[in-house]
Amino acid sequence: MEQQRLFAIPDYCINHKEAESLAAGAYVLGSLGKLGEFAYRLNTNAEDAEACSKLMNQLHMFSDMVVYTPSSAFYRRVCDHSDSCLFADITLRMLNTGMPVRIITGLVEHSLSKKLLDYTQGIQSMGATLIFMEKTYPQTASYDELVTAKEIESSFNRGQKEVVVGRLAVITPLARDVAKEKGISILIQGG
Repeated sequence: MEQQRLFAIPDYCINHKEAESLAAGAYVLGSLGKLGEFAYRLNTNAEDAEACSKLMNQLHMFSDMVVYTPSSAFYRRVCDHSDSCLFADITLRMLNTGMPVRIITGLVEHSLSKKLLDYTQGIQSMGATLIFMEKTYPQTASYDELVTAKEIESSFNRGQKEVVVGRLAVITPLARDVAKEKGISILIQGG
């Protein structure tokens, strides 16, 4: 039997599209609903406890583990060897057996508190690889089809001052209002 990747996605994950694409073909652990085939949910009923126990006994079936954007408490729990969190417990077991563990983190590396920096370094010393998703955004966003207030808000939150739209793009009236309110210029490509 071919080994499969174990992909852990916390409940509060907000980037569903990215998580879904990264988890393609993996055994997904989490409780986000329609993101894939979630075999185990992190509730406290007896059925879930039995399922979690079964999973713990089958970790050898996985080739590696990816933890997607865990909370800061996850790092503490792993470093403290806590079994109060399923993701942390599985991560510890995978690391203890020498299995590759990658943690895709939304933390900004250069702005970690001393304590959190200690935790991330502790996890790395256990053998986990941390991948920082820190992104820098250009000053200009680009859209080809539909521009809504949501896209304008996202651009504003990333510090972008201009939104470039395709010549045939539809810009909602609310998007125009929000852009004006936030001081964002809407530029028509080729116009």
